[in-house]
Amino acid sequence: MFEYVTKNEVKIAKSEIEEVIHKVQKFLKGKISFQYHLVGSASSQRNLVTRIKGGNQGFDLDYNIELQNVDKKLDNAKTIKKTIMDAFNKCLPNKFKDCSDSKSVFTIKRVSNNKIIYSYDFAIVNYYNDKNGCERQEYIKFIRPDNYSWTLRPIKKNYRAMIQWVKEHVYWDYVKEVYLDKKNSEPDKKSRIIFYQTILEIYESNK
Repeated sequence: MFEYVTKNEVKIAKSEIEEVIHKVQKFLKGKISFQYHLVGSASSQRNLVTRIKGGNQGFDLDYNIELQNVDKKLDNAKTIKKTIMDAFNKCLPNKFKDCSDSKSVFTIKRVSNNKIIYSYDFAIVNYYNDKNGCERQEYIKFIRPDNYSWTLRPIKKNYRAMIQWVKEHVYWDYVKEVYLDKKNSEPDKKSRIIFYQTILEIYESNK
């Protein structure tokens, strides 16, 4: 069964990793500059971080690393991701595991007594406007065994207006209740999909 993580626990996890991020930004000065943004369940607009009650995997936070400037010598997807991951590994305290790579993110785990307390997923992203003036996001995708490419995220249904309407007309505690019920009934489904399903269901039933 899933349960909600307290705001204080999330605050501690954010503080620990953001201290590391600042060190990485200094370490990469002159090579890569970036901004970082907490996204997904832990963002200030949602506060929907969950974990398995009594489990040993803790909870996770999602960050976007938004590139600003990249040295031309490093300007390809593989080199950028490898350089950023190497920088994190050099700046991480011993209580963290080194970065592990996956398709759309790299992951850092905070461990204690061989138990994962929490983890962080970092997507490296870039924004630009397409020929129609629409803002698009691309991210570095890892394709095993050793291929990397910039990949465009598909345009999805615009949920921003629905989320705003739900926030203005429905108590967020009700959103949290429906979201947690869905998490427990479909534990293998991705959290972002459950969130959008929750918003759509509440919007359509109350609009």
